[in-house]
Amino acid sequence: MTWPKIILMYVVFPALTEELVDRGLLQRYVLSKWPLVGVVVSALAFASIHFTTNWFHFAMFALSGLNFAYIYHRTGRLEVSITVHAIGNLLILVWIMATL
Repeated sequence: MTWPKIILMYVVFPALTEELVDRGLLQRYVLSKWPLVGVVVSALAFASIHFTTNWFHFAMFALSGLNFAYIYHRTGRLEVSITVHAIGNLLILVWIMATL
């Protein structure tokens, strides 16, 4: 697989789709009347879509989701949370590739 495909598949696409669903749909539209609830629920939804059975991993995903949700809440800009999410994915990808 080529690097551009790897970047799209593991960095760009997940950040874009997860943020569109969790922040763009849940936080912006479904739970817009209750911002704190929107932040927490979208963070838990983010952790849940990663399908982990390990509670520590779930907590790490939930904390990441809280970070992205807070960033979206503070800025009101979906592209900011998408960018931060993509940077996080890129750092994880680089770390994984460096340890192979």
